[in-house]
Amino acid sequence: MARRNAIETLRNLTKLLALPVGFALTVVSATALAGHFVHPLWARVALGIVAGVGLPLAAVNRFVPDDPDIDTDGLPTDILAVVWLAFGLAFVGPAYGLTRPLLVREGERLAVDGYAGAARAVWWLAGTRAAARGETRADDATAADAPAAGPAGDGGDAAQADAGAPADRPERTPAEIFRELAPSVVNITMEGRSEQRGGGTGFFLSADGMIATNAHVVHGARVLEVHTYDGRVLREVELLAEDTGNDLALLLVRVTTPAVVAPLADSDRVTVGERVVSIGNPLGLDYTLTDGIVSARRMWESRPMIQMSAPVSPGNSGGPLFNLRGEVIGVTTARAGSVWNGAENLNLAVPSNLVRRLIQPHYPGRRRLNGDAAVPSRW
Repeated sequence: MARRNAIETLRNLTKLLALPVGFALTVVSATALAGHFVHPLWARVALGIVAGVGLPLAAVNRFVPDDPDIDTDGLPTDILAVVWLAFGLAFVGPAYGLTRPLLVREGERLAVDGYAGAARAVWWLAGTRAAARGETRADDATAADAPAAGPAGDGGDAAQADAGAPADRPERTPAEIFRELAPSVVNITMEGRSEQRGGGTGFFLSADGMIATNAHVVHGARVLEVHTYDGRVLREVELLAEDTGNDLALLLVRVTTPAVVAPLADSDRVTVGERVVSIGNPLGLDYTLTDGIVSARRMWESRPMIQMSAPVSPGNSGGPLFNLRGEVIGVTTARAGSVWNGAENLNLAVPSNLVRRLIQPHYPGRRRLNGDAAVPSRW
């Protein structure tokens, strides 16, 4: 008798756990599936609840015998627990290869709808960290106000990445921005291990040589050179950090004189319609100035992006996108579409707050480029 009571207690405890977990997994999974057909949040959730509750209840009605002589106490909730848990676990388990894109896109829709916590939870179910997805978190404003760590990470006198960027900086003309901040921009050339050549743009985040650029500009580099505005060629280069998910990288070069720093803005405050200025090296044409407006803030290929009308060409990648106060609101990264689909002036930049996240006190994986092995010290 005691053994039977213990088994019954264990069954009830298991059911108490399986019911809420299974229900939550089922509703989230059904909502993600509904998102393939309808977009509004209320419609997705409604279809998710109908599918997640209505179908299991139909199963209960089908399998619970309608016979007063048969003891069915607890059987309906047993069936609900099994159906909910089985469907939810199958959605995020065996069927993961098919369902993961649905969960990822549902997380993106929730983020756009303003439900950052729910988006993080759904991305977690999809096996994707929110930071890796590039989700714009609500605490970025706090992070934006905190001082950035110097690149050496050793308590030295490195200039801070956003030093000299007060919120009340006066607006400038594009000509004034170019005159003041073009020296903060660098031209990057690289040679890969298969003799492929490429390059792009970068900009100084600190006076002692930390540079931000796109990950695809430096990824796989065997030999890398940084060309400065005053004509110097810097060949002592370290890769501090690389975030391929957000297409960002941090470099450190040896400078003999303090570099001109491009201050970072809080990209959460970017507004659609504000004017922007880009400085880059399109097609190898050094220090080309273009301007435009912020066209949109959107998710693009699962990442938050600033869409702008400032022209982008190969070689612009990794360059700074300035607002009219001379602050970097984004890192120019790509042109949306291609020549084949007729996309024009649909150009993208990685928000500057994602650059802030990449800046750390220490970089354990830092390594020296240009053929040298990884080194624990600065030089």
